[in-house]
Amino acid sequence: MPDSRAHSASSARPLERAAACVDGSPAVGATPDAALVAPSAELALLLARLQEAVAQYVAARRADGTPMERVLPEVQCVVREAESADGTFAGSEALLGQVMRWAVAAYRDEAERPADEER
Repeated sequence: MPDSRAHSASSARPLERAAACVDGSPAVGATPDAALVAPSAELALLLARLQEAVAQYVAARRADGTPMERVLPEVQCVVREAESADGTFAGSEALLGQVMRWAVAAYRDEAERPADEER
C-alpha cells in the first residue's frame, strides 16, 4: 500500500499544479464506452475515491469562479500527468473519458445547487 504521507506531499497544491499544466488545448469529449466488465470491489472503491476527488477539485475551481472551459482542460492535464507518472501506463482514453464526464457532471451539479446547500 502506498505511503499516504508521500501522496499528501505530492498533492499539496493540486489546484496550482493543474492550472499550471493547462496549455490551452481543448478538452477531450466523452468517448464511447467499451464492453464493460464489473470491476472488483477494490477497483470500485478506487474509482469511487477518484470520482469524489474529481468532484472536490471541480467544486473548488467553480467556487473560485473558474469557468468550465478552463476547468476541463485542467482535469484533462491532471489525468494525463497521473497516467504517465511512473512511465509504465500507456494511458487509457476510457479513463480520461470517464473522468471528464465526472468533471462535467460535478460542475453542473454545483451550478444547480441552491446557495444554502453549497459546501
